[in-house]
This record gives sequence, structure tokens and C-alpha cells, in this order.
Amino acid sequence: MREADRLRSYTDKLLKDNIIGRNGAKKGTQFFVNPQLIKNAKVNLKTTISEIAGRLPEVDLQELRKMVYSMVDVELITEGARTDRRYTLK
Repeated sequence: MREADRLRSYTDKLLKDNIIGRNGAKKGTQFFVNPQLIKNAKVNLKTTISEIAGRLPEVDLQELRKMVYSMVDVELITEGARTDRRYTLK
């Protein structure tokens, strides 16, 4: 199964259930968690990249790091030093 097909099998149901949203098309597609779900949950977890990677084993660790680092100061707040860094939603 191609990578795009494998990803589609995960995302189609999440899109249908309005858990995630999508921006862009083809290779430029970006997915995001429905902001309303985050607001309704009122959960402000402090987590590490390794904890996130454990919950998403199908996502490449380097790609995950890139995404998290790009979200810092925009959507995430960091706490702690380099090896003990935790991330929280703004």
C-alpha cells in the first residue's frame, strides 16, 4: 500500500467525523485538529515529543519534530530545558 493510501485510510474517517480538518491539496495538504474540540476539552496537557511519538507510531519521528518545532511560539508554549522540554497548547 502506498504511503498516501495508507494515510488516507487514517484521515478519511477523522475528516468525516469532523475531528480533523484539511487545508491545501495533493502534496501541500496540511491536517489540523478541529480547534473547537480543543476548546471544548479545555485540556492543557504538558507533553514531550517522545510521548507524542508513542501515541503516533506511524508518524516519522523527524517529521514529528519538524512539525512541533514549527508550532513553538505560534500554537505551543515550551517549558523546561532541552532534554526535559514539555509542550503545552497556548
